[in-house]
Amino acid sequence: MAEERVGSRLWKLEELGWLVEHDVQKGGGGNIDHVVQSPAVTFVIETKAGASGSCDLSQVLRHAEWAVCHYGSRREIVPVLCLQRSRQGPELIEGIHAVGASNLVGFMLDRG
Repeated sequence: MAEERVGSRLWKLEELGWLVEHDVQKGGGGNIDHVVQSPAVTFVIETKAGASGSCDLSQVLRHAEWAVCHYGSRREIVPVLCLQRSRQGPELIEGIHAVGASNLVGFMLDRG
């Protein structure tokens, strides 16, 4: 599964003391694949195996809105669409960071 493969990449961040949560249930239904918190930033990550579409972007934005309500507006919330089968470098699309799984941890270390 794409979510599990991406989740295994996030162990490195846990080793650095970051909080990594998987399959975070949102009240009212739905889940966020991964929520990762550095000391200053909260990343909400939606994982897709391949190419993404506009409905995936709106899903990530809803995750970010939930995170603001749940974690507070004082933390920087970074919405991420992770493409598991891609080597794409970070690209900002409509306020969402789309990044291939192979570049995800590096992107987060640079931002967090």
